[in-house]
Amino acid sequence: GPFDCIGGVLNDLTAAANGGVYFTMGGPPNGGLFYAAPDGTVTHYGTDLRTNGIVLSPDEKTLYVTNAGSVVAFDVQPNGALSNQRKLAMLPGGGGDGMTVDSNGNLYVTGSAGVRVVSPQGQVLGTIPAPRNLIAVSFSGKDKKTLFAVGEVRTSKPNFSIGIAGLFARMEVMSIPLEAQGYQGRAK
Repeated sequence: GPFDCIGGVLNDLTAAANGGVYFTMGGPPNGGLFYAAPDGTVTHYGTDLRTNGIVLSPDEKTLYVTNAGSVVAFDVQPNGALSNQRKLAMLPGGGGDGMTVDSNGNLYVTGSAGVRVVSPQGQVLGTIPAPRNLIAVSFSGKDKKTLFAVGEVRTSKPNFSIGIAGLFARMEVMSIPLEAQGYQGRAK
């Protein structure tokens, strides 16, 4: 396929209304942030990124990407190109894995402390605590007012069924009812 030439493993993605897809892959030399345009052209963006989570703002004018303990933002041009890479927020305690957005444009970023909530202006509004290290998060359910998160339960026992010895015993899905509502204009 068209991504075979890039190398590495696809980590996370967010789809744009124009039919393009922004996605992250592991770190250097072949990793980072990419945009697959509707015509299939793939472009690498950003400098010095250790990417993981990724999400578009509700108006699709800003793309957010986690970056080794912080969140960076890019301006999205009408043709899907990215510009103006900037650090939006430092995440208290580091981390930053999966990410989603609510209808007000606030970001929900997973990590070891739970889910950190960050405003579109970069202010860390707080943390939704969790009993597990969280790796993925999304709004769903009735009216998109439930935050679903995937947490990992670590063990020292080998778990060969997932191909990574001794890293995780199992994954758990947690649901957190919220007053906030996920953005309803797309799945993520």
